[in-house]
Amino acid sequence: MPSSSRQPTQRTVHKTFRLSPEERETLRRNASAAGLPLSTYVRRVALGRKVRARRRFVDQDAIYQLSRIGTNLEQFRRVIDAGSGDDPVRAEVVATVQEIREVLEALLGDDEGGD
Repeated sequence: MPSSSRQPTQRTVHKTFRLSPEERETLRRNASAAGLPLSTYVRRVALGRKVRARRRFVDQDAIYQLSRIGTNLEQFRRVIDAGSGDDPVRAEVVATVQEIREVLEALLGDDEGGD
């Protein structure tokens, strides 16, 4: 059985092929999304290998700040709930809390790698 340290493959064959400008742009965008040089992306796709988009950078400080804001709004909602039930401010706070939850779930879901 070979050892886990593999020798790099010598790529000495040069192959040229034609693309439309639109096809080249699509390949360039896909390679960029995967965090790969164009040649590496094309080689992997041509050989039937999986190419995954790289994870986006998630700003942990932004997540923390959104969590704090959401917590504060949730506390406001509880105070409002203790008062009148038809308060328009209450509806606004509830909607804002829900939006923050959705943003946090989207950010955390993407960061946790649900590939």
